[in-house]
Amino acid sequence: KIAHALKSMTSLNVLSMCNNSISDEAADGIAHVVLNNAQVRLNLTQNKFQVIGATVILTALLSNLNVRVLEIDSVKISISGDTPGGGKTSGGVTVASHHIGLKLSNLDLQPAETYALARVFRSTLSLREVSVCHKVVAMNDIEVILFQNIRVEKLYLRNNGLQTMATALLRISSLSVFDISNYGIGDETADEIAVALSCNAKLQELYLDGNNLQSTGAIKIARALQNTSTLKILDISNNSIDNEAANDIVMVLSTNSALQLLDMSCNNFQVTGIVTILSGLHTITAFYMFYDKIKVSTGKIAVKFSAENLQVLCLGKHLFIDSMTVFNISNCTITCEEVNSIAEIFLNNTELHTVVLCKNMLQTAGTIEIAEGLKNVCSLRKLEISGNNVNEKAAHHIAQVVSHNANLQVLHLDGNNLQALGATAIAKELKNISTLTDINISDNSITNEASGDIATVLLNNVGLQVLRLGSNNLQTGGVFNIVRGLQNVSSLRILDLSNNNIDCEAAGDIATFLSHSTELQEIYLGNNNLLVEGVSKIAQALQTSCLKILSLPNNNISEGVDDIVHVLLRSTDLQSLVLNDNNLGTLGAVKIAVGLQNTLHLKVLDLSNNNIGGGAADDIAFVLCKNTELHRVCLNKNNLQAEGAIKLAKALQHASALHVFDIAYNNISCDEKPNIASILTAESNI
Repeated sequence: KIAHALKSMTSLNVLSMCNNSISDEAADGIAHVVLNNAQVRLNLTQNKFQVIGATVILTALLSNLNVRVLEIDSVKISISGDTPGGGKTSGGVTVASHHIGLKLSNLDLQPAETYALARVFRSTLSLREVSVCHKVVAMNDIEVILFQNIRVEKLYLRNNGLQTMATALLRISSLSVFDISNYGIGDETADEIAVALSCNAKLQELYLDGNNLQSTGAIKIARALQNTSTLKILDISNNSIDNEAANDIVMVLSTNSALQLLDMSCNNFQVTGIVTILSGLHTITAFYMFYDKIKVSTGKIAVKFSAENLQVLCLGKHLFIDSMTVFNISNCTITCEEVNSIAEIFLNNTELHTVVLCKNMLQTAGTIEIAEGLKNVCSLRKLEISGNNVNEKAAHHIAQVVSHNANLQVLHLDGNNLQALGATAIAKELKNISTLTDINISDNSITNEASGDIATVLLNNVGLQVLRLGSNNLQTGGVFNIVRGLQNVSSLRILDLSNNNIDCEAAGDIATFLSHSTELQEIYLGNNNLLVEGVSKIAQALQTSCLKILSLPNNNISEGVDDIVHVLLRSTDLQSLVLNDNNLGTLGAVKIAVGLQNTLHLKVLDLSNNNIGGGAADDIAFVLCKNTELHRVCLNKNNLQAEGAIKLAKALQHASALHVFDIAYNNISCDEKPNIASILTAESNI
């Protein structure tokens, strides 16, 4: 009725009928309005049109010269183009004024509907962008559209079935973007796609991910791309391409100097193929190799390997890059032959500033060879050889490396077996370096004997910000030396002396240092034997600090937490509090909760195994309710019982970041557990 009343109008600029229940029955009437009002901007989103009705309206719209983009998906029909005043329409799709685009997605069409929709565009000769995704239209209909529109510049056919349109594509030579991701072309169809690509010399973006391509098909496509020089993005991820195609990919890189992103994730490349490709990288800014777990960013060339969890690593001696600045291979099982290759790379790259070789099972022999490769490098700022079971013999070779790198800033050797002799050897070579900001030699079985030499290193590095010495066996005498070495350091942000067999006597020495460490943000002193007396000394020294992390588990503090409460009241930006295994009891837990009353950004709270009863539940719940950023809450092995657990669960209902809530072993009956679970799962992301 409304449409019939508008038929006589010729100056209508806007017609909005969105959010109704209009169906195909009204399509003819609306089409007449559109035909009589050439400048109309039409919004019919969120109605009940089927494709037949939509095509009737679209046919009318195509006769209006101002229409630029037609977009249809499962809930929307939107049209955009130039308004009479030259602005953008309310459709929200912005394209250049001379472009026309067709976008279809997420539709479940019957054959008759696909035919009707495609028929609308068969006579259209000026489409510049075609996007038909998720199997919405029969390929033969789209092929007809492409036959008529040979000036298409952007073609998106993502997630369609195993079909080919090579005949239509051969008529197009203006493509800048071609997306046939998850199209299922396989090696059989690669020939036809390659021929089509060879006709498009101005191609800038090519997406071939998820197409079951193997090396044979990839080689054909790569050779076709050697005729282009404008490619900026090449995505061949999620296929089955292996090393056989590496040389042809290098040729693509050499002819496309503007290439910015190469994604080869989730293929079957081994590192020999990867390094072959690396030799062709000159201007590329992003190289992705996830699942194979290699990510390379090149600038100077600054090659950064992040090769995690590779089972086979064969670098190959043919690789020669002499401007490498970053080398990072972690969590791999590196063989002796591969260690030789890495060492040779280091010999050719004397300007390396970052070397990371963590958790690679290098052991002593491999580490010695790596150190030999680094003997000519004098520019290291970061050296990490963590978690490699390196012993004191290899430590002497590491010491030689650090001795001629006067600008070393970060040294991570944690998770090895340096022991006192190895730590001493390295410390003696570090005595002339004054640029260190981050030292991590945790978990190395270092005893008191090495503490004097370590202290000398600390005395010379007054700008130190991070010191991690956890999980050694420094004992009270060793800690005294370490603290003495830190006497001139005022910039320390992180101190880790956990698990070092420290008693309350050493706590006094630590407190002396902490009293003037106003920059301290994180302190780890867990698994020692500080007792109430020692913890009180440390807490009193921290009164002027604004901590973000306080970790004091397993120190037998019991209910004597009053001084800790004062620290917590001041540390309003506290993010992590770990006090498990301290026998706090209900009263101690209540006091801790009082100390946290001003904290709003807590992410981790661990009060497990503290004999906390349900009487503390209200106070703890108050803290939980205020801290909506909580990520992990551990209160297991207490005695909260069902009533206390329910209070805590209700307090966490709106903690949208919560991943772990542990209240196991709290004397909660089986009958109550479903009630607690239902409270949590109602709104949280646990």
